[in-house]
Amino acid sequence: MTHTMEGSTYRRRAVLGGILVAPAAYFVAAAVLKYGLGFPYAFEPVERLSRDPAAWRLFNWISPVVFLGGGLAALLLNGLAVAAFELRREPETLAATILVRKRVANLWVAALSLACIALLLGYGVVENLRC
Repeated sequence: MTHTMEGSTYRRRAVLGGILVAPAAYFVAAAVLKYGLGFPYAFEPVERLSRDPAAWRLFNWISPVVFLGGGLAALLLNGLAVAAFELRREPETLAATILVRKRVANLWVAALSLACIALLLGYGVVENLRC
């Protein structure tokens, strides 16, 4: 019985993490489709927002919180579901072990979250660099 409850907890973490990272994943995918592959239709909702100055200001204020905050929360939830860190003291040494559990859904959500965070932060840095 405990094993079933434990498994459902990991599934819930994957679902919740998927919901949290979905806005960032949609935005990144829509931007790649438009600017990388020339398929603009998925980015149209964002384009529509940009035409209304008040809505665009609100989007620019809220989107980093939703995209990065949701991605970080999803990464934390699912990273903790799959990874464990062990530090132990041995004679004249500290030994560290990183364990990764085979929970495929949690691994996918953690990887997607990490990719979205990296792409959004990378874009932010490149967009704001002045050379």
